[in-house]
Amino acid sequence: MSTPSAFSSDYERLQTAVDAAGVGTWDLNPATGELIWSTRCKELFGLPATATITYDDFLRGLHPDDRAATEAAVAQALDPAGTGTCDVEYRTIGQHDGGQVRWVRATGRAFFDATRTQPLRFIGTITDITRQKQVQETLRQSEERYALAALATNDAIWEWNLQTNEVKWNPAVQRVLGYGPEARLTTAQWWYEHIHPADAERVVHGIHEAIDGGRTDWSDEYRFQRADGSYASMMDRGHVARNAEGQPLRMIGAMQDVTRQREAEKALRQREADFTTMADTIAQLAWMALPDGNITWYNQRWYEYTGSTLEEMRGWGWEKVHHPDHVARVLEFVRAAWPAGQPWELTFPLRSHQGEYRWFLTRAVPIRNEQGQVLRWFGTNTDITELKQLQEQLERSYQDLELKVTFRTLALEREVQQLRTQIQPPTPETT
Repeated sequence: MSTPSAFSSDYERLQTAVDAAGVGTWDLNPATGELIWSTRCKELFGLPATATITYDDFLRGLHPDDRAATEAAVAQALDPAGTGTCDVEYRTIGQHDGGQVRWVRATGRAFFDATRTQPLRFIGTITDITRQKQVQETLRQSEERYALAALATNDAIWEWNLQTNEVKWNPAVQRVLGYGPEARLTTAQWWYEHIHPADAERVVHGIHEAIDGGRTDWSDEYRFQRADGSYASMMDRGHVARNAEGQPLRMIGAMQDVTRQREAEKALRQREADFTTMADTIAQLAWMALPDGNITWYNQRWYEYTGSTLEEMRGWGWEKVHHPDHVARVLEFVRAAWPAGQPWELTFPLRSHQGEYRWFLTRAVPIRNEQGQVLRWFGTNTDITELKQLQEQLERSYQDLELKVTFRTLALEREVQQLRTQIQPPTPETT
């Protein structure tokens, strides 16, 4: 079918406006298959403006995956029993521009004979929607990634519409906190009411201070009520989205359940407190050192005895309280003991805060990781002054006893000699 023999000036102006808007037009004679395309329509199929087009050319320019649906839409529009209209989206493959793929939207209207038994004309428009499709695909992928991330994380992700006060939650609000599907869509008031009473005023004040104060980011940690009535420790972070004028529009954030971490930290602090209490109440001086022997910790007994501070004693500062006659021996010993990584013990005198030297037995054991590497050393210094004095007394007693035994033995030997002399019969004289 060809174009009408005459066009009115109104039609020409309309066609000019349509072309200027980047919209292609087409006109199909269903009976003959003749097809008239505007220049823009040809551009969207990658064809030159001078190309002569048939319906078969149109079909060849369709993406294979979209051809069946597009033909079905055209057939439905041309069916006298149908609506007489079509609105379809499909991809074109440029036939003379290297196969460039474009997304287009085609709308058309069929005109029938007086009895509505035969379609006489099918005219319509075609619009490039490639950019729109790209944006939609980007959005779809973004939403898909968000949905996957929401399923993969245990963070309760929330979105707060600051205009309507509506709050949307991801499925983690059910998995982590035990609430039903109804909790996926709530209000800010629902969130407020489930914060622990001891934390609520601080948290609510803080988040509104961030929103009203022009800040972009907010974070806080608080207790939030689970569905069973218990409370979870939550680390919450949010970002405020604003318009060009700086007005807050919405806030997006994530609540992370840190209950186990906080319980573990509490247990660790309790163990550390128990260890410190035990270490400070034992009779020995105690200390811990790095693998190379640099001491990082002493118990309270050490400070009470030496009158020193950690800063004075840190590293190898302990040399200051060693007896000058023994420090060289001690240094030589420990410099060999640290690299060996084996338990060791040594005795030496240490100076008290009163200037008195007392003898200590020092024992050190390495603390190792699963791979057997030394992580730190733990050592104790036991005061053995009285024991050493007693030992020296015993040694002196033994020495005294040995002397006494020796003298007594000599005396007995003299007495025996004298007795032998007295009882020995005289030797007969010879004549």
